[in-house]
Amino acid sequence: ERCLGHPAVDLERLSRHNLLFGQKLTNQFNDYLLGLEVNRLPKWKIYWKNPGDAGLPPEISWKNASNVDSVSLLYPMPKRFIFFDIQTFGYENEVVFPLEIKLIDKEKKLSGFLDLDAQICSEICVPITQKFDLNKLNFIKEDTTSFKKIISYKNKIPKRVTKEQLDLVSINIHKEVVSLKFKNYAISSIN
Repeated sequence: ERCLGHPAVDLERLSRHNLLFGQKLTNQFNDYLLGLEVNRLPKWKIYWKNPGDAGLPPEISWKNASNVDSVSLLYPMPKRFIFFDIQTFGYENEVVFPLEIKLIDKEKKLSGFLDLDAQICSEICVPITQKFDLNKLNFIKEDTTSFKKIISYKNKIPKRVTKEQLDLVSINIHKEVVSLKFKNYAISSIN
């Protein structure tokens, strides 16, 4: 399949997707941690849950999966992109979206398909869809490399803090951009 408007770009090369098995969560016998790994060619991006002025966020559907109560698609901290006057938020190159899957019945197997719908953009935007076969994952043997990769991206997920946990350190105004720096007492560093 070729990319509309860019006949020389092969969609298979443009964006690659893998489903990584992290682990069966020990604190919840019916929960799994998976990772949706997305790799794109340079200058192409995929969007964050709040994409900004343009774009669509990735979505996961589990309607074709069996024994799934819910799937939480988690979004690591994005990068800001400015294209002319359009500001968007997303990811370049590689990103892993952690997936927390809750089963309906812990005694039954997780099976079927997860479906990804997303949009990747450079100078144009291209819709992508991908089916992931849950039956092909090895849920018995945990892959420590995949688990570490999923956890490293899970640790980049923005966390809510209360106003008591923040102090304004500085304000910088340059042209029409206002930059604020806060000390976050929840993590003891300046962000």
